[in-house]
Amino acid sequence: ERFDWIVDVGDCWEHPVRRLTRRLTREAKTVAAGPHAVEQVLALAVADLDASHSNRTIVFLGSVQYLSDAFGGGAAASGGGGQGDRREATAAVVARLRRFFDRVLYAVRDVDVDGVLTMPSGITEHYYRRSAPSLLAAAAATSNFTEDAAAK
Repeated sequence: ERFDWIVDVGDCWEHPVRRLTRRLTREAKTVAAGPHAVEQVLALAVADLDASHSNRTIVFLGSVQYLSDAFGGGAAASGGGGQGDRREATAAVVARLRRFFDRVLYAVRDVDVDGVLTMPSGITEHYYRRSAPSLLAAAAATSNFTEDAAAK
């Protein structure tokens, strides 16, 4: 298991509406969370995590919700504020997260925010399976490999 806690992460590949929440330990070092679950994560952190250190990682994934909407959308939506209000709200959420997590990664980062890194995404199996036949055909068509070279 890669994450000690999984908090409200959608399984968008197999069950689009199913949400998964699982906690393997009380004191987590690694957390995966859906972008919409920020307040839920913070409530769990306040209740269960040792606030004397922040040597933990949280990864927000499982959704295509932009960072600016997930962390800053509430202030702009409720107060009708502009970009400045949204940046302040985002910074406030990040400060609350950083109390418990020294590494905050976000999968769909549309704005630069101090203290939040982009979660790198690799080539998924779904993409690979769909693309592999054409990739292999292109590689074979452009290679210099011959039967004579294989015999040597």
